[in-house]
Amino acid sequence: YMGMKSAAADTLIAAMIAANSRADLVAATRALDRVLISGAYGVPLFHAPGQWLARWTSIHLPSRASLYGTLPETWWHTPQ
Repeated sequence: YMGMKSAAADTLIAAMIAANSRADLVAATRALDRVLISGAYGVPLFHAPGQWLARWTSIHLPSRASLYGTLPETWWHTPQ
């Protein structure tokens, strides 16, 4: 299974759980959001009938899909 190893994310999740006020919860949640947005993740979809893709606009892929479906190893990054 996929996982994420991040001391920053773990600390912020702990801060969310320990929040004593809405302001503290919102601050920790927004900080976690910034940490997550700064990373790149693969999310397994088990046996979904189709392929769902979410990617940054700087990630490009071929105009035609391979016979075997979407292959991330054929993608490329163009700096913005």
